[in-house]
Amino acid sequence: MMINDELLALINHLIDQKQFQEQNSFEIHMEDITAKLKDEGALILGSEIQKYKHINKLVLQIQNNHVSEKGINFLIKGLSQFTHLNHFSLNLRGNFIWQNGAQSLSQYIQSLLQVKYLEINLENNSIQNSGLEDLSAAISQCSRLNTLILNLKGNSVTNYISIINQIKKLKYLHFLKVLLNININLDQKSKQTLQKSIRMTMFKII
Repeated sequence: MMINDELLALINHLIDQKQFQEQNSFEIHMEDITAKLKDEGALILGSEIQKYKHINKLVLQIQNNHVSEKGINFLIKGLSQFTHLNHFSLNLRGNFIWQNGAQSLSQYIQSLLQVKYLEINLENNSIQNSGLEDLSAAISQCSRLNTLILNLKGNSVTNYISIINQIKKLKYLHFLKVLLNININLDQKSKQTLQKSIRMTMFKII
């Protein structure tokens, strides 16, 4: 297990300073570290990234890092400073986010009023239908969104109607990909309802 000083050093090493300076964005990839980030690391990461709150693009790859709903709350506390993002990508696949974590994440997403590109990967996180409902309602508040990629495979999610009802409010959405372990193409009525509501160049809910 890494101690806090080691986690802090690792996080600062992984943050691409050059990219931040040149492109007003940064990416942090923690999916390949030997020791897991866990909740303590999520707390440190959330604190450290606040230094970059004025950037427009943020990519966080922290899948398979044993982060629980407590850890996601720590991370979101740091993310709450990033309200002007136009590109946000968060990969939390294979953690322990659960219902409360999905709800907390939803509260942050609905604050992203400027975001145009949103990619959230929550595969294998024990999220249920109410979690999808929270996320769908939050995403519907991102009125400038033109690209949405949402992965909820490997969760106990079966009700895709909630996301259809919310997504159709997004008048600028052109690229949509949602993974739910459900093939909406088998439900032609729901598919046609959504396609009529949004003029998209890419449409896929699977």
